[in-house]
This record gives sequence, structure tokens and C-alpha cells, in this order.
Amino acid sequence: MCIPFETVPPPNEKCDKLVSNLKYVCLFQLILAIVELFTNPFTGLYELFAVFILYQAYSTISYCNLIIYVFFCSMNLIQNLLFFGNMWQNRQSISGSFVFPFVVATLASIFYPVAIYYAFLAYREFKAVILSGTPLGTGYTVGGGGASQPFNQTCNVTYV
Repeated sequence: MCIPFETVPPPNEKCDKLVSNLKYVCLFQLILAIVELFTNPFTGLYELFAVFILYQAYSTISYCNLIIYVFFCSMNLIQNLLFFGNMWQNRQSISGSFVFPFVVATLASIFYPVAIYYAFLAYREFKAVILSGTPLGTGYTVGGGGASQPFNQTCNVTYV
């Protein structure tokens, strides 16, 4: 599997709509990642990795990658809730140089539940498509959830 991935066209209208929604989520996550690079570089890189996983999920109609993406978003949401809890515990005020990180964390805390919701809807539909036996495109097998291996058809291996 190489980057850019072989894009798989959505097999039905519902998948097409969900892929379109995931593209918007991916765009907003990319903007969030760039903004978070200014507040916390490690969190921003983590967000860029999540953008890559989401891109891989919607371009290959992969429900397994959506599970990983939901996990990433859940971890980031927990991290933001801990940020707010730490602010409350230490009685920090929102002033001065602390305004920008607070605004970014607030926007991210609103974004993550929305992203998890749309990723779950896409996960449910992508898995249903794979399990229903709908062909996804060239080189993809139904039931395996991913690309078929080309050497499976030509390799004559005998097991003893």
C-alpha cells in the first residue's frame, strides 16, 4: 500500500454522503492541527497523524481505520477535559497569554464529539457495505476489509 492510497469510489449514495462529511471533518481537523501546532507542538503532530488516519479511512472505505480515528479523538477529548479540570483545580484565570490555548482547547472540545459522531456513522455504513458483499473497486475483496494480495493467485505453495 503506497501513499497516496488507491481511492475507492463509494459504492452507494449513503457512503458518498458520508465520505463527503468525512472530508469536511478532515479539513477541520487539519485546520485544528495547524492551530494546535502553535499552542502545543506535540499535540499538533498527534492531530496531523489523526488527519492522516482519517484520510486513509475515507479514501479506502476502511472501517478499521475509523475505529482508530475514534480512539484518537476520544483520547484528545479526554486530554482537553483534563486541561479544563486542571484550570479549575488551580483556579487559573483566562487572561494574557492563556487566552489562545483556552480558545483552541474549547474549539477542539466542541469538534471532537462531532467528529466522533460522523466517524461512527461512517464506520457503521462502511462495515455494512463490506459485510454485504458489495464490490468496492479493483483490487479489493469483500469480507477481507482491505486490498487483496496479488501473490495469492500466482503462488503455488504446498504445505507439508
